[in-house]
Amino acid sequence: MIRSPRFWFGAFAIWVATLWWLSSDVRELPAPQDWVNVDKFYHFGFFLGGAGILASAVYWHRGDWPFRRRFWIVVGIVALVGGLDELHQSFVEGRSGNDPFDFAADFLGACAGTWLFEVLRPKIFRRRSVPAPTT
Repeated sequence: MIRSPRFWFGAFAIWVATLWWLSSDVRELPAPQDWVNVDKFYHFGFFLGGAGILASAVYWHRGDWPFRRRFWIVVGIVALVGGLDELHQSFVEGRSGNDPFDFAADFLGACAGTWLFEVLRPKIFRRRSVPAPTT
């Protein structure tokens, strides 16, 4: 199941739905008083996770593609979601959208998440030898 692209594409759909739900809420996440722009860390971390999920889906769907191709496909899709999220927030009363610094944090998180998945993939998804079938 964990090597199924359907599982990971489903997890990515849940990630997008969660993002949409969070963006529709006007409450701010609590932050220390001294931290200015702490929301950029939230954006970076959330999009790092989303990119890791989508990178896994793309890898299990088309692992024969070179990393550079998978990287830009994942980053492009996740960045598009980030841009749509910023646009969505501009229509939510009490939220400010279209913040280029939020989008930059989303994009950098997507790059980091995709790269991190590629680095950790061999350690997480070790190929297990399958015993030969007995006849």
